[in-house]
Amino acid sequence: MVSGKIVEGSAQEIGRQLEALVGGRRIKVIVMEGEEEELTRDSRPSPEAIDRVLGQIAAEAARVGHVDDSREAIYTRMEGE
Repeated sequence: MVSGKIVEGSAQEIGRQLEALVGGRRIKVIVMEGEEEELTRDSRPSPEAIDRVLGQIAAEAARVGHVDDSREAIYTRMEGE
């Protein structure tokens, strides 16, 4: 499963935020340069380009079987949590 979170700021701010989010775990990061206002319909990545990036992310994602991802399971603490 791939999860996402947008982290914005200077390189130092992003580094601090990532450390707080993931600690010592290994992660992959997509870096997008430029200001949001600069994005126009013509400069946005094509749907195909987005699909390629998402495919690369999915290929690296951990896969587990038999996961109960129902709302009840997500919001109920398990023994020891």
